[in-house]
Amino acid sequence: MTTYRKIHGRSIQAVTTDPSESVAEGQVWYNTSSDTFKSVVSLEAWSSGAPTTEDKPNLASGAGTQTAGLIAGGKTPASTITNEYNGTSHSVGGALNNGGFARNMGGTQTAGFCYGNQVSSPDFPTAECEQYNGTAWTTITNVPQVTSNGGSFGSTTAGVVFSGRINNNDDCNTVTSEYNGSSWTSGGAFPAAMRGIGSATGAPATDGISMGGQVQPGGAKQTTVNKYDGTSWTAETGIPTATSFASGSGANSDDALIFGGNAPSVTANTFGYNGTSWTAKPSMATARNNIGGAGTTTAAIAMGGNSPGSDNLTEEFNVSANVITAAAWSSGATKTTSTTQQEAGTDGPRDAFAIWGGRTVPAITTNLTEEFNGASWTAGGTLGTAARKREGGGTLTAAWCANGEQPDYIDNVEEYDGTSWSEVNNTPAASSFIGGSGPQTAGIVCLGQLPGGAYPKATLEYDGTNWTSGGNTSTGRQPSSAGQVGPQTAALISGGEPTPIANTEQYDGTSWSEVADLITALGQASDGTFGIQTAAIQCGGKTSPSPGAAVTTSQSWNGTNWSTSPSLGQARKSHSSSGSSTAGLTTAGQTTTTPTVLTSSEEYDGETTAINVKTLTQS
Repeated sequence: MTTYRKIHGRSIQAVTTDPSESVAEGQVWYNTSSDTFKSVVSLEAWSSGAPTTEDKPNLASGAGTQTAGLIAGGKTPASTITNEYNGTSHSVGGALNNGGFARNMGGTQTAGFCYGNQVSSPDFPTAECEQYNGTAWTTITNVPQVTSNGGSFGSTTAGVVFSGRINNNDDCNTVTSEYNGSSWTSGGAFPAAMRGIGSATGAPATDGISMGGQVQPGGAKQTTVNKYDGTSWTAETGIPTATSFASGSGANSDDALIFGGNAPSVTANTFGYNGTSWTAKPSMATARNNIGGAGTTTAAIAMGGNSPGSDNLTEEFNVSANVITAAAWSSGATKTTSTTQQEAGTDGPRDAFAIWGGRTVPAITTNLTEEFNGASWTAGGTLGTAARKREGGGTLTAAWCANGEQPDYIDNVEEYDGTSWSEVNNTPAASSFIGGSGPQTAGIVCLGQLPGGAYPKATLEYDGTNWTSGGNTSTGRQPSSAGQVGPQTAALISGGEPTPIANTEQYDGTSWSEVADLITALGQASDGTFGIQTAAIQCGGKTSPSPGAAVTTSQSWNGTNWSTSPSLGQARKSHSSSGSSTAGLTTAGQTTTTPTVLTSSEEYDGETTAINVKTLTQS
């Protein structure tokens, strides 16, 4: 008699709790607590990823993998911006030499290509080609046939581009061109003059595939699928639905995925091909066309593209025994009091957070303290001195705050023990700070403004008793305009005003040094940052000069570079934040002017992965 042990080489284990780490797909165990047999089952699904750094409509394709993706250009109106995707978020790469869109891409994130281009004025395809080395784009020999919105696959030393648009009358060509790393040669003629063709950009030059498209003249959408063997094209099984301007992924002509496009209107359809037949897959969450697609059939990525709501979306397709939950913001508990310009709070964690001071509506400074326990807000001890913009840090049971505005600047310093505030040694001078952070015995503040209007670059350090001078920042900033995290020996400051800036600096306990800029310059984002010097999230603020409406922008810092992060649900500035880069909280603030004061909170959770456990039943 055949047994499970004979088939799988192991017996069924009895456990009291289900495993939480990866186990082999199909492995069975018996859970004694629930009296059930269980197993791990593979799952196919699309999930949301972080947005691109700018709107990216009118892409023809992308390059790379799900954890090292690449898109370039886009019609905004004719972008030069490159986005690199690391499996979690987008960051800005080297700029294209020639702005444009509908570019035929392929290769990898560190060895990618753009063959052909389309420019906005006049709206016309070109023969421009560029290669990417992971840092910068280099112009290479033009492709013999001008083209945009065609198909492409291969590598920088063996690439293929075919068909596509050749003028502003939407005429198309049947030319296939092959690139060997230095020069172009003609390949086998493509079967029909089309544009808006889907292709598996990761396929090799000798085993590529075209999927769908739109025949010109006439514009009829196609189910046509063709395989290229390095010499000629051969018809394959057609896709189930006539589609144009879709994108694709895959390793070769027998392993391909097509998603999105027009069929005939914009669609979220996804189909997989095994070299013989097509299978319907889960649809994308948002219907889109002209997507930057890349990856494989089990780990694909759809970046940017044209959709009814937004052109900066990212979605990931996975076939895995793991359930991936994307990083996201969700609604949190409502505060008891409407406040703004608190712009300070304890450094974390988010379920043991306190904020203080600020002002209410009408514009009255307050001495209130509010505490968050992970579920609800309650009143804490009152400050001895009511003021707004009282920067500080520490923990719920050992916090500190310094200076502020009443509206005149003050030099008052207080410490909190979880129950009450007590006054301690004042700072050297009345002023307003850019930001504050660090524990009660190793706090740090950056000066924002002194009476008279000067924006000093000075830093003050607090040891729990006395204040001493630290190193100067390289850039002066207005009060409460930048995000700051970290203790005296490992602080981070980013953004600021008078005009929103992107400058980011790190502090080592002695001196500040400039590091990579924010992707989007931000102001009025004091205490809109949470985390540590090597892993932080900056959210909200404003991107235009005063008064400037608040934004939902969120950016992630990994200690080296900033990248995109899921957007806030509520635009806010002059808010307060706490927590880590995987479990954060932001609250209060305002949307435009003081009367729009907020009581809402939002919680941030980083991406998580869990095995897909299913209970086995008899039928």
